[in-house]
Amino acid sequence: MFGKLYAQKYLFLLFLFLSLNILTSSAQLTVTPSGTAASLVAKLAGSGVTIVADSLICNTLANGTFVSASRTTTPLAIDSGIILCTGKASQASGAEPPLTSTAFGGAGDPDLTSYLGTTTVSKDGCALIIYFVPKGDTVSFNYQFGSEEYRQSTCGSYDDAFAFFIAGPGISTSYPGVNMALVPGTTVPVAVNTINCDTAGTTSGCTLSNCTAYGSGSPFTSLYTANYGNPYISYRGYTHVLTAKHSVTPCDTYRIKMAIVDAGNDQYDSGVFIEAGSLKTNTYHFDPTAISSLILGTPNSIVKGCPTDSLKIQGEYSLAYPVTLHLSYGGTGVSGVDYSALPDSVVMPAGATFTGFPILGLITPPAGVKTLTIYLTTSSTCGVVDTFNINILDAPSAAIINHDTTVCFGNTVQILTTGTSGLSYSWSPATYLSSTTASEPVSTPFAPIVYTMTATLPGSICPAMIDTMRINLVNMAVSILTHDTTICQKSPVDIMVAGSDSFYYTWTPAAGLNSSGVKDPVATPSVTTTYSLTVTKPGSTCSLLDHITITVIPNDFKIKTIDTFLCSGSTLVLNVSVSPAASTYTYTWSGPNGYYSNLENPVITTATALNAGDYIVTVTNEGLCSLPAIEKIRVFPTPSDTIKAPPIELCQYAPTMPLMVEGYSNLVWYNTAEDTIPNLAAPYPPTDKIGDFIYYTALISLQSNCIGPKEEVDVKVKSCCLGTVTVPSAFTPNGDGKNDVLRILKSADYVVDDFTIFDRWGVVIFHATGENQSWDGTYNGTPVDIGTYYYNATVNCIYSAKNQIQLKGDVTVVR
Repeated sequence: MFGKLYAQKYLFLLFLFLSLNILTSSAQLTVTPSGTAASLVAKLAGSGVTIVADSLICNTLANGTFVSASRTTTPLAIDSGIILCTGKASQASGAEPPLTSTAFGGAGDPDLTSYLGTTTVSKDGCALIIYFVPKGDTVSFNYQFGSEEYRQSTCGSYDDAFAFFIAGPGISTSYPGVNMALVPGTTVPVAVNTINCDTAGTTSGCTLSNCTAYGSGSPFTSLYTANYGNPYISYRGYTHVLTAKHSVTPCDTYRIKMAIVDAGNDQYDSGVFIEAGSLKTNTYHFDPTAISSLILGTPNSIVKGCPTDSLKIQGEYSLAYPVTLHLSYGGTGVSGVDYSALPDSVVMPAGATFTGFPILGLITPPAGVKTLTIYLTTSSTCGVVDTFNINILDAPSAAIINHDTTVCFGNTVQILTTGTSGLSYSWSPATYLSSTTASEPVSTPFAPIVYTMTATLPGSICPAMIDTMRINLVNMAVSILTHDTTICQKSPVDIMVAGSDSFYYTWTPAAGLNSSGVKDPVATPSVTTTYSLTVTKPGSTCSLLDHITITVIPNDFKIKTIDTFLCSGSTLVLNVSVSPAASTYTYTWSGPNGYYSNLENPVITTATALNAGDYIVTVTNEGLCSLPAIEKIRVFPTPSDTIKAPPIELCQYAPTMPLMVEGYSNLVWYNTAEDTIPNLAAPYPPTDKIGDFIYYTALISLQSNCIGPKEEVDVKVKSCCLGTVTVPSAFTPNGDGKNDVLRILKSADYVVDDFTIFDRWGVVIFHATGENQSWDGTYNGTPVDIGTYYYNATVNCIYSAKNQIQLKGDVTVVR
């Protein structure tokens, strides 16, 4: 009897409940509460059951699904499933302690109340009801029971109750039915007082007799695991993983009610964890690995005439009694013609999980693939529970067609076979064969030989098919002694052959041979040629083929070099070009003073007179054929004189002229100090502005055009015409040789453009330009009167009209 004692613990539990911080998941156990009947049943349903209906009578917080990663660190050994409990399902995930206890104040379960007895009240009931149709003859599922009643209320006078009631044909015609939650091998129900640590709790009324009273062996301590201080899962104790199992009639409808309640009061939670997918029946099916051979692309095949195969039938688990399984057959194959007679039933022995029966394909004339369909039934009402299709193939065959063949020495023979398509072949010995696995290999024998063919049907258990053939040989011992040869163009090769002089020898092609019908010809091919030799034995149809390849390396290429003349200090590049161009050429240079290089166009960065002379380049094609060529190199000295160029001064506005350095006529000019390309034309310094300018020049040899070191030439453009220009205020044209003429006083930088003298009435009495500007005091050859005269003058700088001077004034003539 289940029971529970309510031993003045309510105030303590209430305080503990209010202080707990309960999580719905931890690192080890995740609980998703508030499932529906459909979601919980879908989680449980496994193979061999068809769900008809379901219902859930439970506080929404008292059920859910769970996933556990804690099987090595907690007592919970089920990795996932559903939980039904008398408190909050979420509180199953959390540390132990504190106490896990939730009172919903809900009603109990009438079936469990009756099961408890009339003196005990049930509360906070949670029940999942499942209607299902089994395919097999046994239904089972796995579960673990956990409770807070363990340790403190162990062996108490009251006990939380849970049960798995099953009802249906052959079990119970009324609900709730029979409890499946029993200690294995007994009729003792699983409860706190039947599976525990065999130590009475501390609560008043807990005595060992409350545990032992359930029956022999109670309490079953070997099925119990205590839960002390675990950080991941609550409830103080757990059963081991147990299996609820009961026999059923296949294809009838059954009901299972999974229910749990608090007994006596609604404190101290208990819960049952039921494994996902474990609600299943002992179904039977053909082993999918039996007769699964893939033969010639056809799956699940047997072969006529081959050893007996067998088909296995598998059960989910063993039973304590034998089970008869029924068989029926269909397909295009005919029993007794295509396959041996088969049984209409087989027996699964007690304690076994499989049985089977043999299948043998019978030898008949080839008729193509036949089929055999086998149907498995467990009862007359349940129908077919599994089907297996077998393909029956014709017996294989294999044989050699061309037995005992004679071939000429050096010739080949293809071994011809006939047989079933898709066979695997193995030939021995491998000597002279093109392949040891081809169906029709090619043999090139050099001695008589016997071959053995072994043919097998891949994927089958059929015996190998064996046949043999012998190849006899007509020996013509002839071979070309001269190996494949590489020559330079137009070089002869003596081809030597070992063989009887009585044989006939024919060479092809004839091009390049001194004779195509002799045993040892001389070959001078112009291009790479493979010569084939056909040897025929007189009076025989046998002939022998051999060949030799003569590779011809061209040596008619043209080499072009460039004789070079350069100045000392310059970079010397040895130039060679070959036509036709090819990547197969290599180059070797030799020259003065032990010069050597293997580059195509080697470079001497600073040439001197020691580098002058003849350089010989040898061009080799493909490392074999070589031709030489000569390149002549002359090195001229570079002028070494230093140009002495004093600073050059130019007047502003003077005409622009080519820059000249006095004493030098063989100069070249550079635009900048970094410029490397000289100009023969001298630069034109700008004279339109005052400034200092730098130019660069060098001596050039008129004989070799070699250019000396670069020198700097400084040019200064300065302002000129800075002197004074005056006209005397009086002069004495009396012929005494002193101050007899009037002229403008100026430096040579100026030129008089105009000089005009007027009398007081504005009459021009003198006019002059240029340097003819002296007035002798006359007008039309007659001396003018003493007095004052007036003048206008225009004077320009000889370099530019921009510095023009205008003079006006008077002059006195004194006698």
